[in-house]
Amino acid sequence: MLRKLNRAQLSTSALLTPAEVARQREQHNLRDNMPRGRYRQTYSLKEGDKLSGFAVTQTTRLNDFDINAFKLEHEATGLKWLHLDCADMDNVFALMLRTPADDHTGKPHILERLAQCGSHHYPVRDPFSNMGKRSLNTFMSAWTGSDFTMYPFSTQNAQDYRNLLSVYTDMAFKANI
Repeated sequence: MLRKLNRAQLSTSALLTPAEVARQREQHNLRDNMPRGRYRQTYSLKEGDKLSGFAVTQTTRLNDFDINAFKLEHEATGLKWLHLDCADMDNVFALMLRTPADDHTGKPHILERLAQCGSHHYPVRDPFSNMGKRSLNTFMSAWTGSDFTMYPFSTQNAQDYRNLLSVYTDMAFKANI
């Protein structure tokens, strides 16, 4: 029979020291060896902290939802990243690109669909749909708004997250158009 453990019952040898946590985060570790959900170790980033070429520009605590929000900006490229640290068991990622339309012909939506027709590392006809059949995802999609295109996904499995991240980023940045 499964039962819920409280913090005191968790083995402290299974938890990582703060130095180890920082080292693993710097190496893009997805916290595979750390408790997830309610018993997770939360990030303790502060404004001005540096992480893998990103600078933390703002931190916000959303008490009503038990979320720590971190806004980061990549120093070399200016890429903006919003990280929501919460107890949710899903690993969620969304890539949003500005795609303002210059007319009403639907070019951004057509480009969104064309980007899903193979990429540099995944030169198959439709890697997006193929991943949907083989993935443990809890959500996969793509959509075009009036001035943006978004590619979101979520999964509870860390390896599946890495696989989907690889396909999505390759599809968005190296599409075979």
